[in-house]
Amino acid sequence: LHEQLRARGLSTSYATFTTWFREGAPILAPQQLEEFAVVAEETGLFPREELVKETFKCIQTLRGRHRKIGRKLHAVLRALRTQSQYEEALEGVREIDPDIADAYAAVRLVEVKSVERL
Repeated sequence: LHEQLRARGLSTSYATFTTWFREGAPILAPQQLEEFAVVAEETGLFPREELVKETFKCIQTLRGRHRKIGRKLHAVLRALRTQSQYEEALEGVREIDPDIADAYAAVRLVEVKSVERL
Protein backbone atom coordinates (compact mmCIF):
# COMPACT_ATOMS: atom_id res chain seq x y z
CA LEU A 1 0.00 0.00 0.00
CA HIS A 2 2.82 2.38 0.88
CA GLU A 3 4.42 1.88 -2.53
CA GLN A 4 1.06 2.41 -4.26
CA LEU A 5 0.52 5.66 -2.39
CA ARG A 6 4.08 6.81 -3.09
CA ALA A 7 3.32 6.36 -6.78
CA ARG A 8 0.34 8.68 -6.26
CA GLY A 9 2.38 11.37 -4.54
CA LEU A 10 2.83 10.31 -0.92
CA SER A 11 6.25 11.42 0.32
CA THR A 12 6.08 10.11 3.88
CA SER A 13 8.58 7.44 4.93
CA TYR A 14 7.40 3.88 5.48
CA ALA A 15 8.12 4.16 9.22
CA THR A 16 5.86 7.20 9.55
CA PHE A 17 3.24 5.66 7.29
CA THR A 18 2.91 2.58 9.49
CA THR A 19 2.21 4.72 12.57
CA TRP A 20 -1.07 5.82 10.96
CA PHE A 21 -2.33 2.23 10.95
CA ARG A 22 -0.63 0.57 13.91
CA GLU A 23 -3.09 -1.37 16.02
CA GLY A 24 -3.32 -0.34 19.66
CA ALA A 25 -1.67 3.03 19.09
CA PRO A 26 -3.58 6.28 18.86
CA ILE A 27 -4.71 6.70 15.29
CA LEU A 28 -2.75 9.43 13.60
CA ALA A 29 -3.12 10.94 10.18
CA PRO A 30 -0.81 12.76 7.81
CA GLN A 31 0.10 16.25 8.98
CA GLN A 32 0.01 17.73 5.48
CA LEU A 33 -3.22 18.13 3.52
CA GLU A 34 -1.59 16.82 0.34
CA GLU A 35 -0.53 13.61 2.10
CA PHE A 36 -3.93 13.22 3.74
CA ALA A 37 -5.64 13.68 0.37
CA VAL A 38 -3.58 10.87 -1.19
CA VAL A 39 -4.55 8.46 1.61
CA ALA A 40 -8.18 9.64 1.63
CA GLU A 41 -8.52 9.16 -2.11
CA GLU A 42 -7.23 5.59 -1.82
CA THR A 43 -9.88 4.72 0.81
CA GLY A 44 -12.72 5.79 -1.46
CA LEU A 45 -14.61 7.15 1.55
CA PHE A 46 -14.64 10.76 0.40
CA PRO A 47 -16.88 11.33 -2.63
CA ARG A 48 -15.97 15.03 -2.85
CA GLU A 49 -12.71 16.92 -2.40
CA GLU A 50 -14.30 19.40 0.01
CA LEU A 51 -15.04 16.50 2.41
CA VAL A 52 -11.34 15.64 2.43
CA LYS A 53 -10.49 19.25 3.25
CA GLU A 54 -13.13 19.53 5.97
CA THR A 55 -12.06 16.24 7.56
CA PHE A 56 -8.44 17.35 7.53
CA LYS A 57 -9.44 20.68 9.09
CA CYS A 58 -11.23 18.80 11.91
CA ILE A 59 -8.16 16.64 12.50
CA GLN A 60 -5.95 19.73 12.68
CA THR A 61 -8.36 21.39 15.12
CA LEU A 62 -8.26 18.31 17.33
CA ARG A 63 -4.46 18.19 17.19
CA GLY A 64 -4.31 21.85 18.20
CA ARG A 65 -6.69 21.23 21.08
CA HIS A 66 -4.60 18.31 22.32
CA ARG A 67 -1.41 20.40 22.19
CA LYS A 68 -3.14 23.21 24.05
CA ILE A 69 -4.43 20.86 26.75
CA GLY A 70 -0.95 19.34 27.05
CA ARG A 71 0.55 22.77 27.68
CA LYS A 72 -2.14 23.49 30.28
CA LEU A 73 -1.46 20.16 32.00
CA HIS A 74 2.21 21.07 32.13
CA ALA A 75 1.29 24.39 33.76
CA VAL A 76 -0.89 22.63 36.37
CA LEU A 77 1.84 20.14 37.22
CA ARG A 78 4.44 22.91 37.44
CA ALA A 79 2.11 24.89 39.71
CA LEU A 80 1.64 21.84 41.93
CA ARG A 81 5.38 21.30 42.10
CA THR A 82 6.24 24.92 42.87
CA GLN A 83 3.11 25.47 44.95
CA SER A 84 2.54 28.66 43.03
CA GLN A 85 -0.29 29.89 40.78
CA TYR A 86 -2.20 26.61 40.93
CA GLU A 87 -5.64 28.22 40.70
CA GLU A 88 -4.61 30.27 37.66
CA ALA A 89 -3.25 27.18 35.94
CA LEU A 90 -6.42 25.24 36.73
CA GLU A 91 -8.56 28.09 35.41
CA GLY A 92 -6.63 27.94 32.13
CA VAL A 93 -7.65 24.30 31.79
CA ARG A 94 -11.24 25.07 32.79
CA GLU A 95 -11.49 27.52 29.88
CA ILE A 96 -10.72 24.68 27.47
CA ASP A 97 -12.66 21.85 29.09
CA PRO A 98 -14.37 21.97 32.49
CA ASP A 99 -14.42 18.15 32.77
CA ILE A 100 -10.66 17.93 32.31
CA ALA A 101 -10.22 20.74 34.84
CA ASP A 102 -12.23 18.71 37.37
CA ALA A 103 -9.90 15.76 36.81
CA TYR A 104 -6.84 17.99 37.20
CA ALA A 105 -8.30 19.44 40.40
CA ALA A 106 -8.21 15.93 41.88
CA VAL A 107 -4.47 15.61 41.19
CA ARG A 108 -2.19 15.88 44.16
CA LEU A 109 1.58 15.92 44.11
CA VAL A 110 3.35 14.11 46.91
CA GLU A 111 7.04 13.71 47.55
CA VAL A 112 8.29 10.23 48.36
CA LYS A 113 10.84 10.35 51.17
CA SER A 114 11.89 6.71 51.02
CA VAL A 115 11.02 3.37 49.49
CA GLU A 116 11.36 0.05 51.30
CA ARG A 117 11.43 -3.33 49.64
CA LEU A 118 8.83 -5.73 51.08
